[in-house]
Amino acid sequence: MSQLGTLEVTSSGPYSILVDSGRRGFHHLGLTRGGPIDLSAFTLANRLCQNDIDATVIEVTLGGLQAKVHAPCVIALTGACNNILINGQAKPLWCTHQLEAGDNIELTMASSGLRSYLAIAGGFQLAKMFNSTSTVCREHVGGLSGDKLKVGDHISFLPSHFYATSSTKSATTIKRRPQQLALNAQQRIEQRYQQTKINLRLIPGYQYQDFDRVQRALFFNSEFEVSKDFDRMGYRLLGQRITTDKVLTESQALCLGAVQIPSNGEPIVMLHDHQTIGGYPKIGTVIEPDLALLGQSRAGVKVQFTAIDVAQAHGIRLLQRDKLCRLQLSP
Repeated sequence: MSQLGTLEVTSSGPYSILVDSGRRGFHHLGLTRGGPIDLSAFTLANRLCQNDIDATVIEVTLGGLQAKVHAPCVIALTGACNNILINGQAKPLWCTHQLEAGDNIELTMASSGLRSYLAIAGGFQLAKMFNSTSTVCREHVGGLSGDKLKVGDHISFLPSHFYATSSTKSATTIKRRPQQLALNAQQRIEQRYQQTKINLRLIPGYQYQDFDRVQRALFFNSEFEVSKDFDRMGYRLLGQRITTDKVLTESQALCLGAVQIPSNGEPIVMLHDHQTIGGYPKIGTVIEPDLALLGQSRAGVKVQFTAIDVAQAHGIRLLQRDKLCRLQLSP
């Protein structure tokens, strides 16, 4: 294997972590899934870099990440509407960029959306913990040290041979053209991050009947609002208070997208770093394709819920995968 290069973090921004597609099969140990909040943006970042679908990238919340690369590489940035500066020069998102040793990267603060994905050709190279590199800070697992990135961190990667340069004479050099997402697809995706109202499709859960007809009707016919109380664990919503006479006394399993109704009646939607058990009643589960919309939303965004069944949820998921596969990349 070639000698590894490194990306040195010179400013970490508010919250930047390393993620792959997530950690599965360890809920019984109390370890949650983690992974990218916006699976589509994560997937497209790796597609642009011609990576394996599970390759490790940096998820940047809000922006502010600055870094220097110490070997040639190819990068791509997707997700929230940041500007990416390479050596101080603004470069477009949703496409690849060739960097040389010593080049500097800077992500400005996002104008819309919350989470960006910085991928590098070949993926960042680090050891897995419980079959994943995804960082979950609460559990101190994944990433470099189970924590968010900090100034001075060095993240390893394989030096890129995707592009021939005047100084590259190796016969093993692989020549590939830069990749970019088709403009119309990019515009459609970025418009989603600018929405002031989103609809979350929800599968009613096994405790759905614990809410009477009036409360169920209020839940689906009310407009909620994203509060300032949100993170990678979950989003608390403000608005109509939902109540139930059933109060759980024992914690039960929680899944990604579960909607808990605590005693104050304000729904909480579980995201990727959610705890694995909880005692609040759960009215249902938001489907994963819609969680990216919520996870890219800021305080004040309006939220409504629509009930669907399991068959519809499977169809939506398959359709999303098909759309991702058919999105055009062009040189």
